[in-house]
Amino acid sequence: MSEDIFKGRVLATSCISMNSALQISAEITYNSWQRKWECDSAGFHTRQLVSRVGTRLVFPDDRDTGVSYCRLLLGDTMLKDDSFRTGTSDSPICDCGIEREMADHFLLRCSRYSEARSVMKNYTVSRKKGAIDFFGVTFTNIDGIS
Repeated sequence: MSEDIFKGRVLATSCISMNSALQISAEITYNSWQRKWECDSAGFHTRQLVSRVGTRLVFPDDRDTGVSYCRLLLGDTMLKDDSFRTGTSDSPICDCGIEREMADHFLLRCSRYSEARSVMKNYTVSRKKGAIDFFGVTFTNIDGIS
């Protein structure tokens, strides 16, 4: 028996329920996926936004908005930084002239969109339970909305 333990094997001395076995299996699988997610070289942009495996993503009902959302997650937008990287823009610098036009600049800091950002922030404060209607796009099944 000590030889089996030494080799990394554990002998079962008692039975466990099917439920417990499934829970253990799910936990092992989740932890394995999380390790792969953290160590993989692919998915860098997505990993910055979604750091935990199993994070529930909410997609809007509007298809065009959903596609834009996916492109943001994948780091494949039409923003100047991505366009410059793929050769379809002469410069990665935003038209505001302050910094590279990346998703975080575009969504959080660009002076050209400060009014739209203000409207969005004010609207999310007055959101109703279970859904957000933002500029005609309805986001549903959002966890934690009260």
